[in-house]
Amino acid sequence: MAGNRLRRGLPVAAGALAAACLVFGGGAAADPRVATARVMGVRGMVTAISADGARLAIASAESTATGRCTQVTLWESSTGNVTRLHATRGCSGARSDFEALTLAGSRLAWADYAEARGDTYCRIDAMTIAGGAPKELYRCPQAATTAYFAGDGALLAASVSTGLSPDARVRPVWRVAGGALQRLFDARGATVESVAAGQVLVREQSGVVLYSTAGKKLRGFAEASDLLRALYDGDSVVLVYSGAASIYTAKTGKKLRDFVPGIVNIWDLERGFLAYSRNGTISLYRLSDGRNRTILRAGHMLTGVELEPSGLFYAYNLTSGQKPGRFGFIPFSELAARFA
Repeated sequence: MAGNRLRRGLPVAAGALAAACLVFGGGAAADPRVATARVMGVRGMVTAISADGARLAIASAESTATGRCTQVTLWESSTGNVTRLHATRGCSGARSDFEALTLAGSRLAWADYAEARGDTYCRIDAMTIAGGAPKELYRCPQAATTAYFAGDGALLAASVSTGLSPDARVRPVWRVAGGALQRLFDARGATVESVAAGQVLVREQSGVVLYSTAGKKLRGFAEASDLLRALYDGDSVVLVYSGAASIYTAKTGKKLRDFVPGIVNIWDLERGFLAYSRNGTISLYRLSDGRNRTILRAGHMLTGVELEPSGLFYAYNLTSGQKPGRFGFIPFSELAARFA
């Protein structure tokens, strides 16, 4: 799964929350070349999403009479069950903006940022989807620190950095587990980029490196100074730049090809498909043969697109209405059928 950075309570009855916060509808498209999505609405604006397996975590924010209400909701695509995991000021509890929201297995992690004397400080929080209060795991030691997360199944990795690009400092890469940060390994300038197949893709001073959780370097990949992000799905590594991406085989490190779509948002990589968007239209690029397919024309400002083995999750916001936040889902079988 792709990593997240500055950019995851009280369970309630699924039926009650669905009635209060969600509205169900079909996807947008009369065009037969475009997939039909299951679309749902949530009160307030969707600020972030994170998917793992068949689950989607949705962070949303709403202005109320008692203050700004932010919350995280969990949706199960396989059953349709909805659970509000955690609510904050204006709803209940202490305020959180759920920056870099990341879901992995039964765990959620995120960063909170606060200003003090003109500087911005961060804190790493985490909780389980079983509920209960979030726990503070780490408080950044200095200002201008950014937290990075990436998760897939049982592995939720985290790191912090004090710059926009890797530096020479040796930094830890952690696993979020058991209500604590467990050190996996150290690397110079380490920032977590992506996690898959029990391995961690890290950007460091020397380039992009694939590690085992024991800290063994498995493979290195070329990197230019203008790298935006790196994605890994267990088989392929994609290095994303402005207007282009370079595709590598993870096992050998061999470069397969370049993908040059122009100015787009490249969101995620899963099962050999790269999800990207341009002007509210979501498309997939198949790594094996370089074919593209338009999947969905959301027609609105997207706030997140995530690919999982179960399918494609996405979110956007309308400009008005009682439930302006929207999130949708398309099963992977329908995505693959677009390439038949």
